[in-house]
Amino acid sequence: MSSPKSMQRKASQRSHRKKVFISLRFGEAGHAGKLLQRELEQVHGLDVFLCDVKPGGNMEEEIITALAVCDLAVIMGTKTYGKKTPSTFSTFEELRFITTERKPFFFIKMCERLEESFARFHLPDSISFFQWIPASRDPESMSLPHDLAPAIVDKLTHISTSSSAKGGKGHSSVITRQLPTTLDASLTQWLQRYNMLSSMGLVLEKRNITSLHKLEQATEAMRNPRKHALAKRRRQQQEQQGMKRGEQRSNPKSEGGLQQLHESMLMKEKELKPAEIAKFRRACKARTWHNNEMDSEGMVESTEGVRGQAAEKQEDDEEEYHEEEQEEMQQQQQASVAPTPVREGVADETLFRECLQKVSDEDAKEKILSIWNNTCGEEVRLLWGNNLGDIGGKALAEALKVNTTLTGLYLENNDLGLEAGRAIAEALKFNAMLAVLDLSYNILGPEGGKAIAKALKVNTTLTTLDLYNNGVGFEAGIAIAEALKVNTTLTELDVDDNFIPGKIKSAINSALRRNKKLAPRMQELNALLEYGSVPLSTAKVFVCGHFGIGKTTLIKTLQSSPHVFNTMVRRRRKTYDEPDRPDQRTPGIEMHNFALKRGRSSGSVSLTPSPVNAAEGSEDSSRHETALPPCKLRVYDFAGQVEYHVVHELLFADHNAVFVVCVDLSKDMANVEESVLYWLRFIKTRLHQAVHRSPHPPHVFIVGTKADKPHEHNTLVETAAEAIPHASGVSLPPMQFPSGDTLLQSRRLQEWFGDTMRIHPHVIPLNCHDLGSACMHHLRDLLHATWLEVVQQDIQVPKVVELIGEGLQLYLHVRGDILWFQSIPSLADHVFVSPSWLLSKVVGPALAPAHFPVHLRAREGRVMFSEMQRVFGRVMDPDLVVDVLSSMLLCYEEDAALHEGNGDRVFMLPSRLEWRPERLWGEDGSVEVFAGRRLQIAQHHGMIFPPGVFPRVQSRIVQCLDYTTSLWQTGFFGLLSSVECLGRIVSDTCIDLWVRCPATHKEHAWLALDMMLSEVEEEVEGIEYDHLVLSHAHLSSYRRHPAGYPLQDVEDAAAAGETLIIRSVDDTSSPGKKEHARDELKNLLREDLFLAYVADASDVCV
Repeated sequence: MSSPKSMQRKASQRSHRKKVFISLRFGEAGHAGKLLQRELEQVHGLDVFLCDVKPGGNMEEEIITALAVCDLAVIMGTKTYGKKTPSTFSTFEELRFITTERKPFFFIKMCERLEESFARFHLPDSISFFQWIPASRDPESMSLPHDLAPAIVDKLTHISTSSSAKGGKGHSSVITRQLPTTLDASLTQWLQRYNMLSSMGLVLEKRNITSLHKLEQATEAMRNPRKHALAKRRRQQQEQQGMKRGEQRSNPKSEGGLQQLHESMLMKEKELKPAEIAKFRRACKARTWHNNEMDSEGMVESTEGVRGQAAEKQEDDEEEYHEEEQEEMQQQQQASVAPTPVREGVADETLFRECLQKVSDEDAKEKILSIWNNTCGEEVRLLWGNNLGDIGGKALAEALKVNTTLTGLYLENNDLGLEAGRAIAEALKFNAMLAVLDLSYNILGPEGGKAIAKALKVNTTLTTLDLYNNGVGFEAGIAIAEALKVNTTLTELDVDDNFIPGKIKSAINSALRRNKKLAPRMQELNALLEYGSVPLSTAKVFVCGHFGIGKTTLIKTLQSSPHVFNTMVRRRRKTYDEPDRPDQRTPGIEMHNFALKRGRSSGSVSLTPSPVNAAEGSEDSSRHETALPPCKLRVYDFAGQVEYHVVHELLFADHNAVFVVCVDLSKDMANVEESVLYWLRFIKTRLHQAVHRSPHPPHVFIVGTKADKPHEHNTLVETAAEAIPHASGVSLPPMQFPSGDTLLQSRRLQEWFGDTMRIHPHVIPLNCHDLGSACMHHLRDLLHATWLEVVQQDIQVPKVVELIGEGLQLYLHVRGDILWFQSIPSLADHVFVSPSWLLSKVVGPALAPAHFPVHLRAREGRVMFSEMQRVFGRVMDPDLVVDVLSSMLLCYEEDAALHEGNGDRVFMLPSRLEWRPERLWGEDGSVEVFAGRRLQIAQHHGMIFPPGVFPRVQSRIVQCLDYTTSLWQTGFFGLLSSVECLGRIVSDTCIDLWVRCPATHKEHAWLALDMMLSEVEEEVEGIEYDHLVLSHAHLSSYRRHPAGYPLQDVEDAAAAGETLIIRSVDDTSSPGKKEHARDELKNLLREDLFLAYVADASDVCV
């Protein structure tokens, strides 16, 4: 039995505990409330009051007392929370008491939408809340979110800190983290998911980023390196101008007027820890908010309507569903009498009703109502005598937002002023049907004209617009001209009698003429869609290999007619298999279209069967060829110089292409094997990175050139007539290269590449100049068979329902009519409509080595803008060349501060960097934090980091780090705050990322490492690699090649409670020997340990 003193002590302890009152509807959240009460009391030591009286009971006095003395009220907002009940004190009274007395409260939203209007009024979605909708109502399976109770305790701490700070005596002044109050529900939930509401939420609120749509706009530069570079450049220009004028620094804004968020800006925010910035940055780059409920168009600023719509969709009550269905039917029957309800957030029904009531003309009122109800037909005329005015214009605009039938609207001379113009312009952003709009003889004025211009940037259906005599003026004319640079559908526009100068009218008319030229193409496309699909009849062939081995000659020979006269003439001109002009090489990639003609001696061949359907793939194709025309090929000739391998990967991610890999038989077998493996790994890597894949892996043919002068150890033998074909049934070439065939048929190659491509099991030896050789005919037959397979696969234009957008682009890319690089993040939003021109006239000269006839003169990778003008001035605008190359991450503009006194702009082309000795860290006694990651491709994966990966990584990194970042061919070095960052590509299968800094900046070290890692991971997505954590012991002792631990091993060791990790590794100082790498887990800067360290380290300086 307890003594009186111990009882008094316990009572005293209870009196000092923080008091929490839980307000809930017992029938809806009773069990959840008890779980929360137990967690808060037993784990966090709080004094929690939870009314356990059954519904209808009375504990009025006890409830009032508990509410009055509590430090925090926790509101568990279920569906009917705040409802008046027969009880003398229900959640209605509790909520009214909380709000009237201004009690601090913590709102847990446990439903999509509160049903009670009283609750919605006092608990709007604009306030901060914790979202918890239990997956199950079953008490046995229900569990609390792991971060709910800590969030409540955190709120209590904030309240206590605020109270102490206000008291002033005996307490240090502490900046209290408040919760943002203006963020919408979707953004609030998204931030809560990452536990960043009280930190990042305040930063976003300060910058008026209050919705997910705004967040997507403001973080666009984080996801797009090109836009990141432009934003950085604008920011630097503004800073320089501001410094000259003595102004404060400002941040560049997007079109919507929002500041572009960037890492250096966020690092200056005291509310944010670097680890939070790293987490926020990754989430924004991945756009994880798309998992949230969000307007698909992203056009409506308010999300309240969207939330209401989602709540209605999720209504489970069968009875209510049928009632709503019946009401909708009744409303459709009364369509000509009253407006039908529409989804909130698109049109404002209340505003529509109010404005419609004020329209005096009954005929006009009836027509506007018919537009709202979609009963108006395709054309409506409200002319001269209707006098709609601004009120009628607003009603009409709301109706246009929801109409799906009207194509022609004539509003001539209706006294439509500024307000009506703005409303109609806003409606044009939503309406997707209207093609003809007549607004002539109204009074829109300059601001109304500007509003129409903004709408034209978004609208994609309007073809005819009449703005005659609206007084829009000079500035609106400029805005309209600018809008037409974006708009491609408007072909007729009347802006006469608007005080618009002739020069601006000329610009408008020029844009309209451009759109008229585009219109027939769109009509052809629409006809194509309307009349069904068209089969793909052209096969793409990629011819690749190292330079100077006869690839271009091979393609020209394939194009030639195989009759005897041409063969004799060609033989006289050239006998040996070597380049026609060694000093002239293919600039980049050249494309050739031709029909492959077959000679009389051509026989049928069998291809490598598809693993998906071997029977179908092995079918003899020759039986079909009598009814088929000569096969159409689109052949790509890839330059062999290493400098051009950067752009090969733009096209290699194509499962519908045929690959012809050329190797030089005049070189020894080791060289041949190295070449074969390089190109097969290159091709496999890009095929794995492809966004869309074919069920039929592409064919790969290995062609051995210079067969007329093979290396002394490369034996070639003629195929005997009685020779037995390969086990797969594939036809034998007339001449064989046994050593090469052994390599292609090896188990190793089958394991590495068999699931990705169909490698022809025989090398095809030939002389590229010998048009009439049996091996050349054999190659023709193989290409013809692959073309026939493409035709039989029946790859077609998708139907109209499936086509719009990606379907069309994918089909045209497969045909080779356009280039659309979906698998390269920086290019996914770009479509190139002239592949041959782009690759040979722009990309080719930009990357060409110095000995090529047309090339950019670069010094240590740097090219002056004047040099761009010299090379590209006659081809296209040099600024557009810069845009194209920057979008492909092949170049970026250097900071002007690096080249003071030089009036010319300077661009860096990382792929043109010269080789320099590797730059590694020197010893520094002030540095204590070392960390690193390694991305390592294991040999059995059969992949590489393609040559273009690291130059693009370098372009990305420069935008993230300090402008003084230095680059060399195989690495980069830069700073983030006080953190030194180093990256290097050790080989085509290994990339290292290192950071080091003083101990006081350990937090920034994690941010820097995470930033670099995320940029590299984005570029190598789809490649199979191992993620290694580099040894702190080796990095801190400045080993040139530090050991690495598999990330999974480190995580397993941490989970097992171990403090050390040891691994046997190769001793780089003594080849052939092993050594043991040994590290303490806490030194590896692993994310979870690092975050735990930050949570406990109050002495870390930021």
